Amino acid sequence: MIHFEGVSKQYGSVSALTGLNLHIHAGITGLLGPNGAGKSTTLKLVVGYLGPSTGRVRVCGSDPRRATTRVHVGYLPEGAPLPPDATVLEILNFTAQIRIKNREERRHAIDRVVQRLDLGVMRDRLADTLSKGQRRRVALAAAVLGNPKVLVLDEPTDGLDPNQRDEVHALIRELAPDRAILISTHILDEAERLCDRAVIITAGRLVADDAPGELARRARHHDAVRLEWSGDPDIAAMVQRIRELPTVMDVELDAEHRALTAIAQPGARPFGDVAALAARHEWPIEVLRHETGQLEDVFRTLTSAGAVG
Repeated sequence: MIHFEGVSKQYGSVSALTGLNLHIHAGITGLLGPNGAGKSTTLKLVVGYLGPSTGRVRVCGSDPRRATTRVHVGYLPEGAPLPPDATVLEILNFTAQIRIKNREERRHAIDRVVQRLDLGVMRDRLADTLSKGQRRRVALAAAVLGNPKVLVLDEPTDGLDPNQRDEVHALIRELAPDRAILISTHILDEAERLCDRAVIITAGRLVADDAPGELARRARHHDAVRLEWSGDPDIAAMVQRIRELPTVMDVELDAEHRALTAIAQPGARPFGDVAALAARHEWPIEVLRHETGQLEDVFRTLTSAGAVG
């Protein structure tokens, strides 16, 4: 539903995106990257606020800058901007009129989204009187009105409490099977729990594109073994013996905390080997723990060089 074909975007002499090829279908895709990586530019290209310098962007088969394409796109911008002197109901009515021609259908659609996002008590309040979290929910309601085929959500849970965040996640999952949802978030565990796919960009370039769980498996500490001890064992011998195991690629020593981490060879799981070795040599082990990779570790590795656009 969203296609980027060799897309680059320049702001004067600064490159915000370079040669981006990206194809997004139904489901939930997380767009991740450090500040300045090009995420906001990518979202603005999808919703038609910007055009590419080179390459081509297509949403539902058409140029997103065309009015006939925009009716298929719901957008929650960063900061959830709302007209300050309009009521919640006026904002929802305005958005619904763009996407839903039938007045009766429009009224039912507004009633459903008001109930789903618990906006009833604020229907007649001015946007300027709403809290940050309330504004976020109203902007999200406006984005999903009319069941657009593409949803672009920039930090959709920013400012929400844990209960509200869970409600928004549930709503997004309900919408996901038959539409493309592109979410930009700085909360990596949110991406892991919510998204079917994670796309990481840095300095305007695509550096990773896979399911969050698969990306996490690329972490250096995936399938590693954490070992902590008491007493006064021969640490040098301990490190040497663990390093010689065929399932271990390397050993990271944390002498300050009386601990080490055995890094697994690609595809190996050295926990059993390390446990057997510790038992055989009667090391005074207090903690022996299997470690799994985290998306955050991979994110830091891929984006550590920083961003320029």
